[in-house]
Amino acid sequence: MAEYLGVGFSYVIDAIDSVRPKAALIAWCRRYKVPLVTTGGAGGQIDPTQIQVADLAKTIQDRWRAKLRERLKSQFGVVKNSKGKLGVDCVFSTEALVYPQADGSVCAMKSTAGRAEADGLRFRLWRGDDGDRDLRVRRGVACPEEDAGESAA
Repeated sequence: MAEYLGVGFSYVIDAIDSVRPKAALIAWCRRYKVPLVTTGGAGGQIDPTQIQVADLAKTIQDRWRAKLRERLKSQFGVVKNSKGKLGVDCVFSTEALVYPQADGSVCAMKSTAGRAEADGLRFRLWRGDDGDRDLRVRRGVACPEEDAGESAA
């Protein structure tokens, strides 16, 4: 890892979207006592007011982070301390996941639509085609309550 990162970092901010390299980076930073903050997935979460920072061991609402914790323990021997923490800050959301539905709505359950239909819907949601407040929030801007179709001031 040192050959890729070099040396002399005072802090690492991780946004890797793959478990294996993310776990390797976290383990390396812990081993060499480099402060680190990592991020959890945000897919299916649209409310930026529910974003929190907590120890990686204390995060919720994401099976992917559970896989990350499992890999950290099994492959790198990273275990919780006496306070039940891993010593890694993680930015994550406490919001329950929502899934796009074939009709353009979102629901707490996965769609029964076909894969191609669901992919087209996800693309429309990503682009924010319908101007809905929730979609503007999803694109990274917390907008005040307003009528759909109005632009944020």
